[in-house]
Amino acid sequence: MEWIIYTKDNIPNKYIEFLDSNSNSGIWHYPEWLNFQLNSTRAKNGFVFTIEENSRIIVGGLFLVQKSSYKINFGYIPAGFLYTKISKEIYDFFLFNINRIAKKFNLVFTQLDSITEYDKNFIDILNTGKNHNFKVKLPIPYYTNMLDLNLSLDDLLAQMKPKGRYNIKLAEKKGVIVKKGDINDLNIFYSLLEQTTKRDNFRANPFNYYKTMLENLPNAILLFASHENDILSSGIFTYTKNQALYYYGASSNIKRNLMSSYLLQWEAIKIGKERGCKYYDFMGIADPENPKDQLINVTDFKLKFGGRIVRFNPSYHIVHKQILYTFYTTSRKMAKFLKTR
Repeated sequence: MEWIIYTKDNIPNKYIEFLDSNSNSGIWHYPEWLNFQLNSTRAKNGFVFTIEENSRIIVGGLFLVQKSSYKINFGYIPAGFLYTKISKEIYDFFLFNINRIAKKFNLVFTQLDSITEYDKNFIDILNTGKNHNFKVKLPIPYYTNMLDLNLSLDDLLAQMKPKGRYNIKLAEKKGVIVKKGDINDLNIFYSLLEQTTKRDNFRANPFNYYKTMLENLPNAILLFASHENDILSSGIFTYTKNQALYYYGASSNIKRNLMSSYLLQWEAIKIGKERGCKYYDFMGIADPENPKDQLINVTDFKLKFGGRIVRFNPSYHIVHKQILYTFYTTSRKMAKFLKTR
């Protein structure tokens, strides 16, 4: 086996072919995501890594070097690494090289989430790893809802819950129209997002983060749903060879009875089908076993489109410096506790 690192300027075509041929690949594995993270300054450094046998890639992904608010360096492998095969020997080889990278960049830990469907063989291998912490919550949720885009449009509609179909047809009947926007329209999206964050009590990224996203992801699309002269909802959607993804959504406080968000999703789904994507990912739903999951409020909306609930491989941290890691996690818990008081 051979461990190979490719910088953003020398990524070979065979890496793209590896991604395109892997049904679990998504936007977070592609070089465009690396460029986006570097240009947004979220990442201080980053590269593509592969494990190869006889010049064929069997494991691959992105590695980002980031700095936390506590001014420690940590690594991030977004959406985890992809593999065509996995064994304890391969995983141990992966860990050996990740630990080498950690020393080079002075990393306290490396975090991994995943969009690979739950693989018991992989889980069994993970459980043999040392210094792994599975009690973490990372950006990509553990569960999501997916639509099979190999289905016809009629079949996609038929497998929806009745209320989902009804709301799409209602929006169409009431004259809601969905159109594509561009980066010059981003201020409209952000205005809707500010309304959404106040209404639903969460924090948005800075405006420039979304701007950099659209500048660096050529397959990202900004959609707007409008009625007469009012913009009612908007979303940023990304498309790769296999994945159509609902990334960010926002909606106005007015005319919510027109169900514009349903028609917006339906248009994004149709775009994914037109582009030949294999599945449409709603980017996270609540854990079915956790009634207090923070995604519970959006889950009902997403499930109205039918599809199937998918469970991913677990998120986890590989701990490189135990004392600093304990200090970091304890400080975060304390800050969260004080914030809720």
